[in-house]
Amino acid sequence: SHGLELLHQIIAKELPGHTIIVSEAWDEPTSASAHAWGSFDAHSLHYEGRAADIAISKNLTATPNHPYPPPADDSLLPRLSALAVCAGFDHVWYKDKQRIQVSVKKARGVGNVVSFPYADFLCVSSPSMESDAYALEKSLLLVGDGCLLDSDGRQDDAMTKQHPLRDFLSKKELRYFRLHPLIPATLDLIEERLWADYKANVSIKKAYETSSALGRLHNLGQGIEIKTEKTSVVNLASTTIETAGHYLVSAGFGIGMELGVDSIYYDVRPRDLDTLQVHESSSVTLDQLKALTKLSFERALLRINAMGSDSETCDGIPSAPSSTYTWQSFPTAQDTARTYRCTEDEESTQHCQSTKKYRQEQVDILWDKIQIGHHFMRTKEDVKSALQKCFGDLCGKCYDDDVWSDKLEQCSNFVHWVPLDYGPKQNGALFATENLNSQETPCRNFACLEKTEVYSVLAPSIFSLYPVQEGKSTKDEIYSPNSNPLPVLEILQETFAMQLDGKATVVVEKATQLSSIKNSLKVLMAYNKKISDITILTAKSEVDAIRAFIESSRVEWSSSLCASQSRKYFANINIQTFDGEARK
Repeated sequence: SHGLELLHQIIAKELPGHTIIVSEAWDEPTSASAHAWGSFDAHSLHYEGRAADIAISKNLTATPNHPYPPPADDSLLPRLSALAVCAGFDHVWYKDKQRIQVSVKKARGVGNVVSFPYADFLCVSSPSMESDAYALEKSLLLVGDGCLLDSDGRQDDAMTKQHPLRDFLSKKELRYFRLHPLIPATLDLIEERLWADYKANVSIKKAYETSSALGRLHNLGQGIEIKTEKTSVVNLASTTIETAGHYLVSAGFGIGMELGVDSIYYDVRPRDLDTLQVHESSSVTLDQLKALTKLSFERALLRINAMGSDSETCDGIPSAPSSTYTWQSFPTAQDTARTYRCTEDEESTQHCQSTKKYRQEQVDILWDKIQIGHHFMRTKEDVKSALQKCFGDLCGKCYDDDVWSDKLEQCSNFVHWVPLDYGPKQNGALFATENLNSQETPCRNFACLEKTEVYSVLAPSIFSLYPVQEGKSTKDEIYSPNSNPLPVLEILQETFAMQLDGKATVVVEKATQLSSIKNSLKVLMAYNKKISDITILTAKSEVDAIRAFIESSRVEWSSSLCASQSRKYFANINIQTFDGEARK
């Protein structure tokens, strides 16, 4: 009821003259019900008072010509949905052309959202009548909190490139499920490698189920059984060790694996509890088992990969915007020629003191903008703390000290957590930041960072000025590259590049300008697995220089990439001149 009251107040301010119509809320069994439980199916949250069906209409007084309730205004349904999210409802969906259903979870707290490669889900509690069926089995192998998720209306949502959610549910009638995000993430890696090596697809034999066989973690959402028709179980197992096993170990987890007659089972488990077993009816020979055991040590535990090399500290793990993102030493500005040792001097110290109140002004301005009409998937406290430290507290001129490292961490967290839109993912374009003339070329026909909401909100603060002396007209940059560099723009470019899909375009007038977007180009070429082709648009006289830059970058990155996260092959590059002539 609190959520409906708050929504009513919001609508009264934003849409005066309109009101909410509640058509269904709490329900209970009656003799006239079509279902044993009441007017809804047995899984409905209406029976716990956690759901309501609502519409919006003009606030009319009941008369013979206007009976109560007044007719719903379906043209405002999208706005009603958005305002319902602002009012704090955890789940909002269209029930029919005139109504939406809103619902809330039993409990709130940090970690409410579970992010998968292609979808986010809210943690929920199952209806009390089904609590036994979805009970979490006690296990020393549990990774995380075993969050229960709701599949209602989302069984066709993509969980990997090849599989929707329904493929991960052992029974179609299951509404709730558990699934660790690393399961679909590793399955994507397996399928990509298996297709490249054997032209074979993977089918899911079993993923989540409410109870598990001894030694398996299906109930925890941490185990999956897969099979393929085009190659052997041994090849499927070796591919899984090389991809999923390597990925999990690099991320600090362990892997359990069992080889069956025509399938393999693997799971995510705590480190140092790795297992490799063979079912008694499997046709795997002893020599093959020895080879797989050796491979599991060589490729997974020792972290060997065909492209790149993982060390104790990965070169960098770029990420698309995500509420679960955690900064991991991705060297943005440090990759350009600014890796000298420096110390703070009197000039930079004076700059930090002079700009302190102006930096705080920018923090306050940004926070006011971010809060209006945006739904936070990460807690507001986390987002505001990262904003405060990135734009406000941290100040210094050096690119190689602790202050800069803290800036990278806090600014990266803020850019990935802030609830601002990055725009369309298709047909994206990047351009050199030092060349303002090239901005108009890609952004006329492409999706560019400069067109996005996140850029329009953050850019004025990134480039903001302050009066050098009070009452004087002379102004300087608050976040001056020489006195207080801010890595936000570079992080925005890399994050934008990581969330693009399909074909991408890079526009530069000169080859030397590629250095200013080298990290973003590396993201497109080596990390973003959704990129199919990259076109570099440039002047005819620059083609050879750009080709040389690309080749030298490939050589450099091949030995320094974070192998567990990178693509197997670099994305295809085409060079096209402004006059339309294409070069490979």
